[in-house]
Amino acid sequence: MLRPHIFLISLLIATAGCDLLRQDDPDPPSQSSRRDYVWKADTLYSQPGGVVTDIWGASADDVWAIMDGGISPLWHYDGQEWNEWPSPGPQLNTIFGFAKDDVWMGGNDGKIYHFDGNMWSIHHIHTIEGMSLPNITGIFGTNRSEVYAIGTFYSGNEIRPYYGFILSYDGTQWKERFVADFNGQFHRVRSTQDNVFISGFKSNDGGSARDKRFFYTFANDSLHIIKEIEASVMGSATLNKIGDEILFVMGNTINSYSNGIFSEIHVIQEPKFGYQIYGRNRNDLFIRMSNELMHYNGNNSQYLFSFSQPSMSINHNAFLFENDVFFIVNDFGMGSNLIHHGTLSD
Repeated sequence: MLRPHIFLISLLIATAGCDLLRQDDPDPPSQSSRRDYVWKADTLYSQPGGVVTDIWGASADDVWAIMDGGISPLWHYDGQEWNEWPSPGPQLNTIFGFAKDDVWMGGNDGKIYHFDGNMWSIHHIHTIEGMSLPNITGIFGTNRSEVYAIGTFYSGNEIRPYYGFILSYDGTQWKERFVADFNGQFHRVRSTQDNVFISGFKSNDGGSARDKRFFYTFANDSLHIIKEIEASVMGSATLNKIGDEILFVMGNTINSYSNGIFSEIHVIQEPKFGYQIYGRNRNDLFIRMSNELMHYNGNNSQYLFSFSQPSMSINHNAFLFENDVFFIVNDFGMGSNLIHHGTLSD
């Protein structure tokens, strides 16, 4: 196993509190979440062009990071250092698991990989007749017998070049559940015990690839639009699982969804908002800015760290444990990647 050069870099920590986030809750909690993290940053190099895209871990000393491209697309953290791991595929897009011996990955070649605690192996190769260049773009599940994967095929048709698809795993095999009949792409899937949510782009035939953004629910092998968003109006829209619920970012608002109704719960009053949130619950939220990470603890907001180089950006994926947090930072200027690891003080 090859070992990379790992560097500890200094972070600019912002300690002043601020009121950039408004909560529409008449009874905010009296007990705020902690933010007294000790930070370090490890550098992962994988030239040429390797970009860390996703991260998942079974524990704070068993974390995986994957890259789209580069010589070494798969990395593992053992609690002390990051090591290159022999990769089962050249380009990896998404990773998700349930335990150290039950981890899934999806790649750019229609392949879904599985880790059994000892080795990675190909578990499924998805193909659709007449389509090419399948990309597995997201994997998520609520239990080992209910896992969902989303992706995109290239049709070769100039009018409708891209089609999204949905797969599911029942504990035994992967099955195709849905193939879109419109030009578009699926980018993220998140699920709860009751619902499966998908976000993506959809365009008019012959139009740009990102004409509109959509949130969907998926049930009974059918896709249902629950929100249509004009990209030029809303800026950006994402979804993420925060604790036991799915929260939706639409423009500068964070929203919940229940019984067919969206409810605004937070407003980000900051023009540098990066349209992505992470968190353990509504009152323990990490909020991505253009070149900073902000935290909301239920009472106020505070910047945790920032970057002096404009080429550095926090990735849209992160992974949180009870006392440890891992954030991907892509340094496009240096062609490298940083994993910012925060541990709550004793």
